[in-house]
Amino acid sequence: MTSGVAAEPAVLFVCAFAVVGIAAGIAIIVRAFRSLRETWTAQILPTSTVRAMALGPVELEGTIASELLVDDPVYGKPCVYFSVSVAQRVLTRTDEGIGWEWVGIHHEHTGQRPFWLQDATGRSLVWAPEADLRIDCANSYSCGLFGSIFRSPSPSLDFLRRIKKQRVFVRQVRYVLDVLRPGHRVFILGNAVAGNGFRPREPAFPDVLAAALERAPRRIITRGDGAFIIAEAATALHSGANVVARVVVGFGLAAFSFSVLVFFWFVFDPAFVG
Repeated sequence: MTSGVAAEPAVLFVCAFAVVGIAAGIAIIVRAFRSLRETWTAQILPTSTVRAMALGPVELEGTIASELLVDDPVYGKPCVYFSVSVAQRVLTRTDEGIGWEWVGIHHEHTGQRPFWLQDATGRSLVWAPEADLRIDCANSYSCGLFGSIFRSPSPSLDFLRRIKKQRVFVRQVRYVLDVLRPGHRVFILGNAVAGNGFRPREPAFPDVLAAALERAPRRIITRGDGAFIIAEAATALHSGANVVARVVVGFGLAAFSFSVLVFFWFVFDPAFVG
């Protein structure tokens, strides 16, 4: 009994981690089945063209059209979406000692904006603000003291100098730029609705919605009851084998954590020990 009481803080700590493990396992299983549903939907739906797509769940492939463009802050080139984060490397002190850490100093983005998808048959508006973006469109650049002194001028270096308001960097600085440009080929799994019946959550881009009503097939790709994914290819969706592996991992984690919780609960419960 004494050992059980003395170990009570440690027991509570282990039990708390077991509860977290159970929750994490359940979350992995739920997300895995959601991914499986997305994969099945993509396999069942035939790939449609813009002009021939019907209302309801739809799968499309095409390129981003040169409309609704903004300039990215690094290169000044047109894009439909960007997000850029700047961080500097600083020496910090923690409970574990002294080490280097990247600390953010600047962030700006457009947010996910609507864009026009085009293929050989026409163009349709994609209401991207409600989409799950799964595209590897990151560009990165880093520069330190000697680089800021000796490197030739470039859009990346000029951008960091504008943000830092310095020509020479004492600390190492880097940026990561996510950007979608015209001509980028994308795969879309979403829901096609009639333009005159679409009501976005945010009353933004009214001119864009008006233009969508004037162009055949007068459809807007948005989120329906299922998934709404913008990816580089259909292969970006999780494969069946990958989903099964995640279910097994989630179930194993939840089962192991539950076993640990039950074990410590009964072994160190005063009523049980007595």
